[in-house]
Amino acid sequence: MSLTATDSDEQTFSTIIPSMGRLLAARRMREAAKYPLSDEAAAVTPEGIAAAVQHLSGIRATPLLVGTDGVGHFAQILGRLPVEVGAIVIAATDATLAREVRSILAEQSTRPVITEADAEAISTLAAIVTYLNRTRGTPRGARVVIAGASRLPLLCALLLTAGVFDIVMWEPRDDGPLSNLVRDADVVVNLMDDDEQIVQISWDRPCGSVISPPPQAGVLPLPGLVRAISRAAAPVINVAVCHACAVGMVNTTPASRLAPVLTEPRLAFEVAAQASRLLGPGNTENMPPP
Repeated sequence: MSLTATDSDEQTFSTIIPSMGRLLAARRMREAAKYPLSDEAAAVTPEGIAAAVQHLSGIRATPLLVGTDGVGHFAQILGRLPVEVGAIVIAATDATLAREVRSILAEQSTRPVITEADAEAISTLAAIVTYLNRTRGTPRGARVVIAGASRLPLLCALLLTAGVFDIVMWEPRDDGPLSNLVRDADVVVNLMDDDEQIVQISWDRPCGSVISPPPQAGVLPLPGLVRAISRAAAPVINVAVCHACAVGMVNTTPASRLAPVLTEPRLAFEVAAQASRLLGPGNTENMPPP
């Protein structure tokens, strides 16, 4: 594996796809990509993420093969990436493994590390807030039940940041049926895919109130967040920054959907602008208008 920066002042953004294993490394481009990106090309694969980053954020992305042998070895590989690598996104791998690797890396350096589950949580929050804004005018005061909450641990913290304080987290192993908890809920978040209980509940719920992660949830906020990170002097990705990314997504969601499409021209710009407000002053410099 080799990563080479052509200019010493360039920051490289890297996306890690372990999965025994791939590394998707990207470096900042001096100009945006010239060719459009189709939604279908943005599947969560090394090639798809690379295409999304390159075409939508002005980041050149190149998939590279990396072998992995457990959490420690994988974290070691990432820890040895050159200083030109400005951030890491761990995707297409077990969520628990991704969190463990991030925890190890957090003790070794200040390089931002984002997991695919983080991106999914941001996208899911955006869908929830969009729905609540339309049905209630605000997410504040809403009651949200999260079915399968352990899949996206960040989502609860994001909901609290958005002003949703009545949150119920439910797992299939919990006592009592899910139907007993959702009667007064404004939103039921489905993180269990086609679970039989979710299917039954959906029939009795208001249209749209059972919300799953939107299509390409693990990719949608990445181009904008990557762009904001690349322009920050010492970026720290925390709950507030992730919430800001969701705000950018809400701002670019069309009336007919609960989340923006990946190819929405303003999406990356708006997410980057919102995140940059927290990552440091001046980070929106040289960003193209929507």
